[in-house]
Amino acid sequence: MEWKCKLCSATANTRGQLFWHYTVLHSQYSRVQLAFHTSLRSSDVPVFVLTRNQKMAAAQKHVLRVYVARDTALKLTLLERPKSVEELKEIMQDRFKPRLDGDFSLHYEDPDFDGDLCLLVDIQELPEKGTLRVVRPEEEGNRVYEESGKMLKLKRSQKSEILKKMAEMIYSFKPYPHEKELAIAAKALITAHPCLRMTAGEDGELGWKRHIGYKVASYRNNLAKVGVAEVAINTGRRSRNNPDNDHPHQNIKKARKAEVNYIINLPKDQTPATLETMRD
Repeated sequence: MEWKCKLCSATANTRGQLFWHYTVLHSQYSRVQLAFHTSLRSSDVPVFVLTRNQKMAAAQKHVLRVYVARDTALKLTLLERPKSVEELKEIMQDRFKPRLDGDFSLHYEDPDFDGDLCLLVDIQELPEKGTLRVVRPEEEGNRVYEESGKMLKLKRSQKSEILKKMAEMIYSFKPYPHEKELAIAAKALITAHPCLRMTAGEDGELGWKRHIGYKVASYRNNLAKVGVAEVAINTGRRSRNNPDNDHPHQNIKKARKAEVNYIINLPKDQTPATLETMRD
């Protein structure tokens, strides 16, 4: 007996195969609806189960291995092709946060060139199964610097992002770093990324040292404004409106060597007395 689909011109040899057709192509029947059709032969049911698995596999249109760093690959599964490369980048930033903060480009292994990397510009070039590599401006800049000695010209937003990351990292080790420590951080930055030198000479890190120092100070001020006790305790010093207060750079209250959490933010609605009671 031949079974015909009411929604298209397809035909099937068994009722079970017709149900499979509806489920895959028209999504008209769920598992619950299928259970009411008791006239299905037992030999038809496995056909449905198998093809439903095939449907799930077919729905995964893009299975990608994404290298977010040189030695770090993550799996990305997309049920449909994104509308643009920018949308794909936004999806990756959301799935892989915070690994993909900041600006980057995507390169794919092009089978037309024996797997050599090509810049992904047209979303239609996105492979259904393949490898993508995240390339950041400084990485591409290092390659150009090695080949031609040309330094990378950063956009304002890119420079701000680098300084923000540096400030957060430095603060996690020491809220009030010395000049020498800022110089060490700046040197480490341009050693890892020579293309970021601000000048071609040996003092290429001096500009970064000043900018990092300003950014760390700004980062502390922002934390103080939201009530982080470790830095808020040092606010309200000498200014035009308070000329008799302590000098901003004298008698700074900060942790001693190897000391952590010397001034902590208490949990909401708690006081030292209530915490002592809880400990007892």
